[in-house]
Amino acid sequence: MHRDLYPAWCQKHGYAPVSEKVYRTIFNTEFNLGFHQPKKDRCLACTKFENLTGDAKEEFRQNHEEHLLRKEESATMKDADKTASANDPNLQAITFDLQAVLQTPFTDVGLLYYKRKLSVYNFTIYEQDTRKGYCYLWPESEGKRGANEIASCLLSYLRSLPPKYPPCYIFQ
Repeated sequence: MHRDLYPAWCQKHGYAPVSEKVYRTIFNTEFNLGFHQPKKDRCLACTKFENLTGDAKEEFRQNHEEHLLRKEESATMKDADKTASANDPNLQAITFDLQAVLQTPFTDVGLLYYKRKLSVYNFTIYEQDTRKGYCYLWPESEGKRGANEIASCLLSYLRSLPPKYPPCYIFQ
């Protein structure tokens, strides 16, 4: 927000932007909101390896080392795709993730906490080069969080891309 939205708002309204430190202080104290780093998803293989002990850990060590190599290779390929997307206007590198289920309403009140809640799903697509994010939200009454829903979100996003990207035979 401080990097993109705030300077644009200041320019539009004729204000000089303040430093990020001042921005965060005002945002946290006057608006009672906060900033945090989102938690990273932990994979099952790494968690399993961390919880093993003794001989079982040694038996699984080779599998875990191969897993870490594949993880590193995947990160390298992602970086290469990001670089290619930044250098070629006809490419778009994206990442996407399905957020943890959002329970609505969210409350700390005991009685309300145990009442039936509505689950809401949030699928987010992030464009690596433009640094724009797109969120697709739907309640459990409209669909689950399976392959069909994810594919529908991706298809909607791909159809919304400008015509500068070459068409793919799947979407014609």
